[in-house]
Order: sequence, then structure tokens, then C-alpha cells
Amino acid sequence: MELMNNELICFAAICKHLSLTRASKELGKSKAQVSRQLAALEKQLGVTLVHRTTRKLVLTDHGESIKQLAIEALENLQELNYRAKSLSDCISGKFKITMPNSIASSIFGDILKGLQERYPAVNFEISSSNNVENLLESNVDIAIRLNNVVDDTLIAHKVGNYNDILISKIDNTKNNTLLIYKNHSSKESIKKNYSDVIEVDNTSILMNFVARGVGVGVIPNYLMKGSHINNIHITQIFDTERSMYIAYPYQNPLPRKLAEISAFIRVELDSVLSKPSF
Repeated sequence: MELMNNELICFAAICKHLSLTRASKELGKSKAQVSRQLAALEKQLGVTLVHRTTRKLVLTDHGESIKQLAIEALENLQELNYRAKSLSDCISGKFKITMPNSIASSIFGDILKGLQERYPAVNFEISSSNNVENLLESNVDIAIRLNNVVDDTLIAHKVGNYNDILISKIDNTKNNTLLIYKNHSSKESIKKNYSDVIEVDNTSILMNFVARGVGVGVIPNYLMKGSHINNIHITQIFDTERSMYIAYPYQNPLPRKLAEISAFIRVELDSVLSKPSF
């Protein structure tokens, strides 16, 4: 003989409160429904579980014998419902972010720390590359991109602007050797002013070379945001403004996890880009 879950839950609520009114309120049902389900359970079992009087409910010996188990079952079910709902409300699982090396090695560390604190159930994967990845093929959730994003399959949001700056060691401002990122879009126009040019494929290495007096270097100004690198001096700010974007594959509707994390990153990046360089 299989007992109906609804009838057992109703009986458990009655055991807990000894009141049809309070039991029906907890279960979100009418008093009539609770009463009918109790009667159906008693009929199925062939025993009386509750004596009904005009003033109160009293458990019979049969009812008392399973009262504690019934209440524990109800409480366990409520806990299960709560935890199941929490799972659906919780932002969790894997989340992959890709970005240029210059961003990963400078400003993104503090942002990632904030993401971990805000979303502890998310397993973040950070991919640092100067290559433009196909986000769908690489299973990337969000990309941070520099300059325009031209891809009909992506949604792109501009988060702010930045400028290139010329940096040097404080006592080495007249050095005629230029250190520049090898794929810099304005490389040729900048190179003509220097007798010697060293191309570097990593901006962190470039800054290290400048700090050691190898030459002067061109970097995006966000690399200096909040920086306290000794002996580094900004000697020139280039006029051309460049833009930073976040992009993600088009989806409708947008998953809550993607929407919240992308919004958090946008706010944090905008805050960083708005800071003075030094």
C-alpha cells in the first residue's frame, strides 16, 4: 500500500500545529482541503489519527505513534525545498573570461578578487591571450577587447577609453631607444622618431625593460592605474583615445549568471579607467 505524499504532508502539519487553521496556513491550502486530505489518509490506513472537537484537535494513539516521524519528514521536505530553491538562485558553475595579456597582468587582478568574493560558487577560468578568439568555439563566456568589436554574433559594450603614454626611467628620459609592443596599431608613426626600436610582445616585460633603463616605452595608460613602480615616469600622453569593450556571444534571453558578472566587470573596468594614471 502506497500512501499519498500530499495526505502525509497535511497530517504532518496537523501534528505540528494541532490546528487546521495554522496547518492550512503553513501549507498554503484551505482548511477544507487539509481536512479532506486528513480524512482520505485515515480512510486509506483504516485507522483514526486525529480526534476532532469543536475547540481543538487531539492525536489518537495511532497518530501519536507516527507524530515525530511525520514532523521530521515535513521539516526535511521544507529544508529540501529551501535548498533546491537556493540552488536555482545561486550563481555557480564554470565561467571563462579571456582578455589581452596587458589587462590580465595589470588591472584585472583586483577585479577577479572582487568576482571571487561576490560569486564564491563560480569557478572562474582566465585566458590571457593577445589573439582574438572565437568565443563560441572556445567556450568563452566573456571577452575583454581593445578597440572596436566587429562581429555580428557578439554583443559588445564599451566600458571606457584609454590613451597610450610614453614612459621612461626617471633619469633616462632622453634615451633614444624605443620599446614598443610589436602589434601596436600606430607603431610605424611612433618608430620614426627613434634611432633604435625594440619590439616586445608582452607589455609587462616592456615596463620591466623601461624600469631597468633599456629605453623609453609606449604602453596603454591603464597599466599605470594605481601603479607604484619605482623610477617610472610618464613623459608624454598621446592624443588618440582608444576604447575598451566587453563582449559575449548573443543569447536571448541572457543567462542571469552572464548578465550579473558582465555588469560587475563593466562597472569595475569603468572605475579603473576613470582613475588618474599616476
